[in-house]
Amino acid sequence: MFMNIKLIGHGDITSKDFYTSVLIDHILIGMPPGTLKELKKEDIKTEDIRIIIVTHLLGESYFDLPMFLYHEYLRKRSEPLVIIGPKDLKKKVDKLIKMAFKERIIDDLKVSFLDAASIQNTNVTHDLYFSFVNLKHKYIKNCYGLIIQNDQTSLGYIGETQACPGIPYLLKAVKHCIITVGDDDLSRINLMEFKDLASKFNINYVPVGYPDAMSKKINEVKNAKLIKSGEQFYI
Repeated sequence: MFMNIKLIGHGDITSKDFYTSVLIDHILIGMPPGTLKELKKEDIKTEDIRIIIVTHLLGESYFDLPMFLYHEYLRKRSEPLVIIGPKDLKKKVDKLIKMAFKERIIDDLKVSFLDAASIQNTNVTHDLYFSFVNLKHKYIKNCYGLIIQNDQTSLGYIGETQACPGIPYLLKAVKHCIITVGDDDLSRINLMEFKDLASKFNINYVPVGYPDAMSKKINEVKNAKLIKSGEQFYI
């Protein structure tokens, strides 16, 4: 079975473009600020999203999750929802909801929070197996990359992270990977590090959100393909 991938945004905090988030079938990776509005713009039904993955506990990764959950609470969501991320994610989201809306709503929804650290080659859906890989991003204790596999293919996801041993470990395990590349930002893989990785592994997809000069350099790297917000493809 093929995976249907759609890029929802391709920018970061310094970009005029919406933050990067990735929809894989019914799985959403990343819930940065503005995600709910972006999903509505793309005519993606929130009830079709069954799994949300948060890779690290910085605002760029999960600050729209309270908005999404409150939206689902207002529309009386009946579909189950699994949220996977660092172990303190539920506590932080619950606090943000209480601050924003003066209510505690998580227990009224069919939401399950799972600790990413406990998921290794785990059958989270009927046909997909997930594994989380420890990565490094600034001072964050728990930062993860993701491996998704089915009977036909495998996909890696490497978001905001700097060079660390977990990256080659993850890349060895997958046929395709979506990876974020930085410029001179020490908290992200830089262009030289990316070129070195791409010469050794299959790194296929890089979100565009860069200045034109940087995008051109990335596009010249072997095994790399820039993808734009709204772009949809299958692997």
